[in-house]
Amino acid sequence: MATSAAAPSKGPVQDTYQRILESIAPNASQLKRNYNGYLARGLAIAAVIHLLAVGAYWGYVKATEVPVVEATELEQVAYGDITPPSITDAPPPPNAPPPPAAAAAPPSGTPTPKPDAEVPPDRTIPDQRQLSNTGPATSGAGTGVIAGTGPQGPAQPGAGAAPGPGPRPPPPPPPAGPRPA
Repeated sequence: MATSAAAPSKGPVQDTYQRILESIAPNASQLKRNYNGYLARGLAIAAVIHLLAVGAYWGYVKATEVPVVEATELEQVAYGDITPPSITDAPPPPNAPPPPAAAAAPPSGTPTPKPDAEVPPDRTIPDQRQLSNTGPATSGAGTGVIAGTGPQGPAQPGAGAAPGPGPRPPPPPPPAGPRPA
């Protein structure tokens, strides 16, 4: 697209654009030749990569293929023509495992149950109501000292740990009425 020298100028942008077109025009055949060469080379590389990927997939499928077992042909027999196997031809049953050994008696002897009337009251197991009524295992109301004997002898009230805030009140009961879903 060559312009004549008599053509009026349309501005600096148009002039720059015209100069670029004029500089490219003589090299257009060289650009087309380079473009076609790079296009062919890129398509060849892409084709090789795709063929390698398809070949790797096909090889993986063939390597992990489970062999198909051909089914044998079965003969149909009427139910009345089937005879039970002979009991004399049956294999012997497997050996039974030995019986387990008897458990040893506990070292303290065999426990024997007693009637409820003969059991002292301190030997009975408390129920849940009795367990909830028992207090904390301390030797005083809120002193924080554990009752009992230790290596220094019987515990003294007020000795050892600092007094605590006292026992906690029980949590409030749940609200009455239906619960929201």
